[in-house]
Amino acid sequence: MSTPTPQTELQSKLQILHETLETKLVRDPSQARQAMDAVSELIESVEAGEIALSEGLAAELRGTGVRVQALCPGFTHSEFHERMKADPRLVPGWMWLSARQVVRSSLRNVRRRGPVVCVPGLRYKLIVFLLRHVPRSFIGWAARHRSTGM
Repeated sequence: MSTPTPQTELQSKLQILHETLETKLVRDPSQARQAMDAVSELIESVEAGEIALSEGLAAELRGTGVRVQALCPGFTHSEFHERMKADPRLVPGWMWLSARQVVRSSLRNVRRRGPVVCVPGLRYKLIVFLLRHVPRSFIGWAARHRSTGM
């Protein structure tokens, strides 16, 4: 028996996720939220991988004059949500940044040789700080509380 590679493991997990999503969405609409939670977890994993890749590239390219940045902008007013047909009113107004704010923050970060991971806006810097320092059990409770509206 051969040892599975990370790629074959990912392909297996994607296949299971695909089968699970298809089954849950067809069989029981009340399970759709759980299926979407699985998609969200996959997206978060990919984003974490992109950040790790950016950090690795930045370390490898240090001293070459090439700068690498992982831009994590949060909710940004652009055509992205319109193309997704997402309702921007579902996100509180204070969470939105303008595209101009995001670009300025990104360029300023690069110019100042800031950290590889660029998080524009004080509100998102605070959210990232809290997510790193608040107990995970509280984050889970808050997510459930928000989802159920209780």
